[in-house]
Amino acid sequence: MRKLLILLIPSFIFARILIQGAMPIEIDTLVNAMNDKKVVKIGSYIFYEGKIKGRDIVVSRTLIGLVNASAATTLGITYFKPDIIINQGTAGAIVEGLKLGDIVVGDRIYNANSYKTPKSLYTINPLAKEPMIAPLTLLDTNNEDLKNEYFTSDETLVNKFISLAPKGVLKVNIASADAFNKEILMLHLWNKTYNASVEEMESVAAAQVAKAFNVPFLAIRIVSDNLIEDIDYTPSIAIKLQELLIKIIDKF
Repeated sequence: MRKLLILLIPSFIFARILIQGAMPIEIDTLVNAMNDKKVVKIGSYIFYEGKIKGRDIVVSRTLIGLVNASAATTLGITYFKPDIIINQGTAGAIVEGLKLGDIVVGDRIYNANSYKTPKSLYTINPLAKEPMIAPLTLLDTNNEDLKNEYFTSDETLVNKFISLAPKGVLKVNIASADAFNKEILMLHLWNKTYNASVEEMESVAAAQVAKAFNVPFLAIRIVSDNLIEDIDYTPSIAIKLQELLIKIIDKF
């Protein structure tokens, strides 16, 4: 039995985790907590390889936006071969009730940039936008189109994070787009269209690439603003989420 345990345990202990953040404020606390740190730059994308509490960690600064997140995730997977990807950072709440510092995990993650509109020569009508799934298409194992209306966080990772995090973590839908949107009516539209509670600019792209490579994925966000309730943008709140990850990463 002892020999069997020796064979089985290493794959669990030494699982490598890729943790992503778009901005310095979203990764610096993690990077500063790393031991045996090595910096790897591939093109415009920086990765920090090392250990936190004995766990093999790669911290990736994806840069802001969906294209950057896609590129950084692809590079992170192909170069570092992670077993788990955690995309984390700040998000803006678009519903009442979410406060500064609340933590959410992405249940369904939508690309709010992916839409189609009816033909119109002289008018622009945001309410006419309908979600389009073509840009979200991947190939299945038989090379057939696998159409995705949305992407999801890995259920096991979601449940594990919620069990380790403080009480009050919510599972929500996330709307991702290349937009820092302060138009309240547009935020209401995203809530209505996707039943989304928060919006941000990276996680759907990372989730799509993770699914393409079959890597378990988890989106975690901390609320940095809520324009519906006139709570202004506070990017430094990102530090609290990183501190939480550092606290629980050895149990993940």
